[in-house]
Amino acid sequence: LNAQENEPGKMQFTGELRTTDTADLDAIKKMLKVTLNGKPVELDWVQGADRQSNAFTLSNIERQKEAGVLHLEWDGSPIKSPDKGARDIPIPALSDFIVTGVEVEREPSLSVTVNFSNPVNPSQNLQGLVGIAGKHFPVKVEGSQLKIFPSGVGAGPQELLVSSDVQSQERQRLGSDYRQPIVLVIEKP
Repeated sequence: LNAQENEPGKMQFTGELRTTDTADLDAIKKMLKVTLNGKPVELDWVQGADRQSNAFTLSNIERQKEAGVLHLEWDGSPIKSPDKGARDIPIPALSDFIVTGVEVEREPSLSVTVNFSNPVNPSQNLQGLVGIAGKHFPVKVEGSQLKIFPSGVGAGPQELLVSSDVQSQERQRLGSDYRQPIVLVIEKP
């Protein structure tokens, strides 16, 4: 979940449903039901040429005065999978500036993307405000995303720390430190 580019007050949710075998896109679509604040919504789907990767997008999620909820429910039975579950994803209120997610990319090079509810202040000096395992690495602001480029980190869980002093473009502070364990390097068996 991240801020929608050039659309203040709107967010976009993206994800991917991967299968071990090829699957029909119509069956994949039946596996995932999504509601926004209790109302069903339709996702935009794109199936990869391999028919195993299925990307979905929900755009134009309007932030309100009060926080909302994006509810995901999945059931693998359309492709004969026993996998079932549910997850709620909070939609921040208009007045909130929060971290909405973290992604680790290992290829083509190691980076960590921290998603925020609003664009990050591009002129703020972030030196010492973002770290992994107590170390500070080069960072780059790209709209509502903060990219970290770690190097020389060990395997296993590492703590990501984003200081409460990180600011939005409107100079709103994060409010409290954000901490999350992440795995940058996966140990080979």
